[in-house]
Amino acid sequence: MKTENGQYRRGVIVASITVIFLAGILGGLATWLIRDELPSRIAVHWGADGTPDRFVDADAAIVEPFLIGVLAPMAVIGVGFLMRRGQQLALVGAGTAVFCSLLFHLFTRAQRVGQEADAGTAQVLGLWVSLACAIAVGVGLHMVFRRRSPGGPVAMNLVGPRLEVGRAARIAWSGRTPTSWGVMAIALVGVVSLVVSAFMLLRNGNIAMGATVAVLLVLLGLLYCATQASVMIDRQGVRVRGLRVIRWVTIPLGQISDGEVVEVDPKHFGGYGMRSTGDEIAYLTRRGPGLRIGRNGLPPVTITVDKPDEALTALNTLLARTPA
Repeated sequence: MKTENGQYRRGVIVASITVIFLAGILGGLATWLIRDELPSRIAVHWGADGTPDRFVDADAAIVEPFLIGVLAPMAVIGVGFLMRRGQQLALVGAGTAVFCSLLFHLFTRAQRVGQEADAGTAQVLGLWVSLACAIAVGVGLHMVFRRRSPGGPVAMNLVGPRLEVGRAARIAWSGRTPTSWGVMAIALVGVVSLVVSAFMLLRNGNIAMGATVAVLLVLLGLLYCATQASVMIDRQGVRVRGLRVIRWVTIPLGQISDGEVVEVDPKHFGGYGMRSTGDEIAYLTRRGPGLRIGRNGLPPVTITVDKPDEALTALNTLLARTPA
């Protein structure tokens, strides 16, 4: 298992660093190819009212985005190593590099001579295109290098209570992943900040950016709701779903070897949400009791659920019915 995890980490990190430099180089090259169409002064920063307040020449419009688009993501990966979360933040770094490189190029491209009238619309569109591409790259790298089940028989190690019911009885347990007060406070701060920002932008007449911040506010609300995930344990296995469609965790019953109730400390995993230490995976929404699920040949998964004792009882009952 450690060898597989090591290959996953190395693959993700090497691929992410490659993407970071490729994004920086390609973004700079794309801007260099249209340098003759650019004005002598290129806007690189805008105030709250949408008015440009910082300008650079064409050379700086190529060099500065390259430096930002490479150094910032590499710093993210460096922080990941310090936090022992190198593979997770490597994906974030790769997505950040694509976002910065594409955004800087599209913003610069929108300022070509003769295109000024459509610059505002093009820049807002560029923001969303860059964000979509960044998410696609991060998710794509994860999908390429994700671990897969080695298959084979599962060695059962059942510990804990079971239900005394007949084999014909249908066993199912459902619960939720409760959120800590700390996470709720952080979400509230984010909501207030975005509401204030959207209000100020709209009041100053910057409709496009105000609408963009409003959309981000909606996305933050959806993300918070998604963390209030439902947990289902039945003959299909263990499933954690956010908003009924986001698949946080899916573990087939035939892949599970055992389960136990444990005390969960998010600091061990580096925070809340989907986490991994390389040797263990977790979906955490608070500190406290959780359900730890052993898997055959794969890292165990820890989930913070309400009433983990009941969840373990249902899981043990279902595992006892599984043919050896």
